[in-house]
Amino acid sequence: MRFYSAIVPMLFFVGLRTCWWRNVLGLAAGLLVFTMFSVPLYAQSATIQGLLIDEHGVPLPGARIRLIPQTSGQGGAQPTRRYTARTDTAGRFTLVVPQGKTYTVKVFALNQWLETNKPLQIDRWNGPVTIEFTIQLFVDTIYKRTIPLEGVKFAFNEARILPESYPILDRWVQYLKEHPTMVVEIAGHTDSVGSEQYNLYLSRRRAEAVRNYFIQKGIDPERLIARGYGEYQPIADNGTPEGRARNRRVEIRVIRE
Repeated sequence: MRFYSAIVPMLFFVGLRTCWWRNVLGLAAGLLVFTMFSVPLYAQSATIQGLLIDEHGVPLPGARIRLIPQTSGQGGAQPTRRYTARTDTAGRFTLVVPQGKTYTVKVFALNQWLETNKPLQIDRWNGPVTIEFTIQLFVDTIYKRTIPLEGVKFAFNEARILPESYPILDRWVQYLKEHPTMVVEIAGHTDSVGSEQYNLYLSRRRAEAVRNYFIQKGIDPERLIARGYGEYQPIADNGTPEGRARNRRVEIRVIRE
């Protein structure tokens, strides 16, 4: 799994009497952090309201976000207490942390921990602040093999799995149980009918529906990654009904055997 970084060179702070821009450079591979906006309130805490998205701007639910305060000492910065949150179905999370500290930012998503190579610094204000920021994850995953889930059907324009798909999914449940070290990505795809954003949303929900089915059957959630690609990875011509039918699919992509 390879990770790529990008940079938004902008942090925007609004204090009680001051306002300034600050460039942000040198983020870790795989993470793009930040447009930040800060509003002072009346205590010494900082409320982090964040959003985790993939390279297409699609929220990543179920990921873990961890902020670790750094303390100076012999041997360099050492972590102390950890502040952890999990992203909700919209990819959002909230953390309340002390002001006046520097934090290492880690994300567990797509079956791997990632860390920025530049920490998040929260200044000390005259009261509490609310900080909004976005973490965008760019991933180029190397798959060992890809297997289409032939015959898995969904209700029209929905993420509800139709009952005739259950025997196919049950065979995969058994296969995953027989291979307990296997880690897979469940990849959802659509045709090009409808908007790009809606197709990304629908494909992700369908991938999540398959993932949830596997989890309900006893497969460890840490072994299952659900991603939606919308219409971005067609395997046939979207100009024909047959091609569109082929493009509406779900695949199992093996990351680790």
